[in-house]
Amino acid sequence: MQCPACGNRSVAGLFDQDHVASVYDDSYFFGGGAGYSDYLSEAQLLRDQGRRYGELLSRHSKNGRLLEVGSAAGFLQAGMEDAGWATTGLDPNQTMVSHARDTLGLNALQGSLEDCKGLEPFDAVSLIQVIGHFHDLPKAMKSVADLTRPGGICVIEYWRLDSWMARLMGKRWHEYSPPSVLHWFTRSGLDTLMRRHSFSVMDNGNPKKYISAGHAASLLEHLLGSKIPVKPLRMLHPDAKIRYPSFDLEWRLYRRR
Repeated sequence: MQCPACGNRSVAGLFDQDHVASVYDDSYFFGGGAGYSDYLSEAQLLRDQGRRYGELLSRHSKNGRLLEVGSAAGFLQAGMEDAGWATTGLDPNQTMVSHARDTLGLNALQGSLEDCKGLEPFDAVSLIQVIGHFHDLPKAMKSVADLTRPGGICVIEYWRLDSWMARLMGKRWHEYSPPSVLHWFTRSGLDTLMRRHSFSVMDNGNPKKYISAGHAASLLEHLLGSKIPVKPLRMLHPDAKIRYPSFDLEWRLYRRR
């Protein structure tokens, strides 16, 4: 479905109550395909990315309490801690939450944002590659507003539906990957959604993002099959890092009014 006013798109259909548990089970993090072939192997890449986002937030707010939504094994969250934030992670996958707690010593909770209750508002909320995954977007965004203190900030990294890359690829755009990704946003459409929940845009940019050669090869094989050669990627060490092209990737920073 597409909104004729803002251009945002979403999957038409209702999802089972166990949608989150079934889609983001361990196979999403270790089974390849649209997910990860080995999420834990990207620890340092993700920690560096989390530190960059933590430093970005620090340029717009005094360091304080931060909620990292979709925190998985805690790597982004750990990077934000490195940048001086006191973090809480939230993720539906118990295996990932246990890694964050037991291996990294982080404060991590199991659960979904749609059903999150009992937390005090935070100074900052982070949604890095998360907003497209919510199975109940209105409920999730209400939680974002409730969990961000007035004057607090929220950073969102998302795939831009109105980017030239998305327009060029059309229906073959790589981000059309339900049932994992359910929502796609134009820049103005995301701003409209955030205004509806009392947020005003402050800043935006393109992230410096890296993925491992193994992850890149797995994604390309899943998306394109045998249509392109991935042997050169397979010849690299699986942990070698590759700069991800950010033609259709953007972060936007908002402040809660």
